[in-house]
Amino acid sequence: MHWAHVKRLYYYIRWLECFAVLTLWWNPIIGFTRKEARATEEIACETLVI
Repeated sequence: MHWAHVKRLYYYIRWLECFAVLTLWWNPIIGFTRKEARATEEIACETLVI
């Protein structure tokens, strides 16, 4: 884990994401949104590190 994840407080977003997945597990949009959010998060953190 990069320090960029900590600096941008992504661990709070992960808790919110886990809550959404637990409550809306049946909704396929949640899975797609989770995948896209993690990809965007990684790109943002890599940009900050570089």
